[in-house]
Amino acid sequence: MNARYVAALLGSTSLLAIGTIAPARAQEAAQPAASGPSELEEVVVTARRREERAQTVPITMTTVSQIQMETQEVHNLNDLAKDIPGFTLCCGSSAGNATFTWLRGVTGVLGYFNQAPVDLYGPALYFDLENVQVLKGPQGTLFGLATNGGAVLYESKKPTNDFEGFVQAEGGNLGHYQFQGAVNIPIVPDKLLVRVGGEINETDGYIHDIGDNKDLANEDYYIGRVTVTARPTDDFENTTVVNYVWDSSNYAGSEFIPYEVNPGTVFAQIPLPIVGAVPLTLGNGPALAALENPATATQTFLQLLSIKSAGGQPSLSFFPNIAQLYAQQRQLGWYTIAGTTIPGGPYTRDQRWNIVNTSTFDINDNFSIKNVLSYQEILLEQRSSTSLLSIPMLAQTQATVPHPGPEVQYADDLQLTGKLLNDDLTFTLGAFEFLS
Repeated sequence: MNARYVAALLGSTSLLAIGTIAPARAQEAAQPAASGPSELEEVVVTARRREERAQTVPITMTTVSQIQMETQEVHNLNDLAKDIPGFTLCCGSSAGNATFTWLRGVTGVLGYFNQAPVDLYGPALYFDLENVQVLKGPQGTLFGLATNGGAVLYESKKPTNDFEGFVQAEGGNLGHYQFQGAVNIPIVPDKLLVRVGGEINETDGYIHDIGDNKDLANEDYYIGRVTVTARPTDDFENTTVVNYVWDSSNYAGSEFIPYEVNPGTVFAQIPLPIVGAVPLTLGNGPALAALENPATATQTFLQLLSIKSAGGQPSLSFFPNIAQLYAQQRQLGWYTIAGTTIPGGPYTRDQRWNIVNTSTFDINDNFSIKNVLSYQEILLEQRSSTSLLSIPMLAQTQATVPHPGPEVQYADDLQLTGKLLNDDLTFTLGAFEFLS
C-alpha cells in the first residue's frame, strides 16, 4: 500500500474587494436552460470547495446542469465531451467507459464525485446528478491530487424535505431498454433525509461474431445509490452517499475491425544465397516461417529461386493469406466478423463500490470546517486485442489484463474555510491524505 500525504496547506486566498470582477472573469461559464421568460436557472457549484452560484465563480469552468443533461441525454464521458469546448477523449475504451481525457490538449484530468477523488469511469457517475463541473487548467491548490489538464466534478442530487421522485423508461432497437428512478424520503423533516435510486440498462451487441456465434459491443449495467443526510443540530450536517455499479460487455472497446490492407508493405530485406536480397512483406510470397522451418525450408527456397529464374521478384511474407482475410471481411461488412484473435472474444467485467461521507460544521457565520472521507473498491477484469480480425500476427499483440482482487483506495480531505476583513478576504486551508 502506497501512501501520499499532503498536510497543513492546500490554501487559497482571493481578494474580492471589487465585487464586479468575479462575473467578468468567469470564462466559459454555464449557460443553463431558462426556467422562465427572463430568469436563468441558478446552478450551485463547488469548484472552489464552497457552494457558490456558477455565474459568479472567477475561474475557467464549464457547468452542465441537470436540466441540460436530461435534454441533451448525457449518459457517459463521450456525451459530456460534446458539451465541453476543448474537452476530448484520448485512447479510451467504449463510449460508456472512456477514461483518458484531454483538456485544451493537455493530458491529466481527474474526476471528483461529491468532492472525493474517483475514476472517470462508468455510467454510475451520470445517474441522478445535480450538475457536472469541468475545471480547465492545472488544479491542485484546492484539490489534494494535482493535475495538469483539469478536473471534472460530479455532484449528485441530495435528499430534500419533499416526498417526491421520478421514474423513467425507454426502449429501442438492438433489444435496448432502460429503467431508472429515484425517491426522496424525508424521514424526519430537516433532521433525517434519505434518497434512494437505481438504473438498469440492457442493449444487445451490434457486432456479430460468426466464429463464436455471439454478439459483441453490448452494453449491460446496473446502478444503485443511497444518500442519507443527518442534521442533528442547526450547525452540523452529515451526508453519506453509497454507490454501486456492475458493468458487463462482450467488448473491451480498444479493438478495431481491419478493412483495408496493403500486402506489399516491405519491412526489411533478407539476403539469400543465389536468390539475392528478398523483400520481407506483410502478405506477398511464401511465409517467412516456412523458410525458417527445416521441414519446409528447401521447398520454399526452390520456390523463390524459381520466381527469380523466371524474371520475377521473389518475396517473403509474415502472413501469406492476409489479403484473402481482408477480402472476406469486406464481404461480411462492418457489423459481422469471422472470429477474433481471442478465444471466447474480448470482454469487460467491472464492479465498483464508492462511498463518500461529508461532514460540515459551521463554527459561526464566518468560519466552517468540512471533512470529506471516501472509499472506493474496484474489481475489474478485461481481455482485449488490437484487432477483431482472426490474424495470428495480430494475436501476438493481444493484451490480457485480469485483476483477481479488488483495487481499493481511501481519501480524506479536511478543509477550513472562512471570511475576514468584512468578507473582502476569503480563504481555504486544508489537509489531504490518499491511500491506494
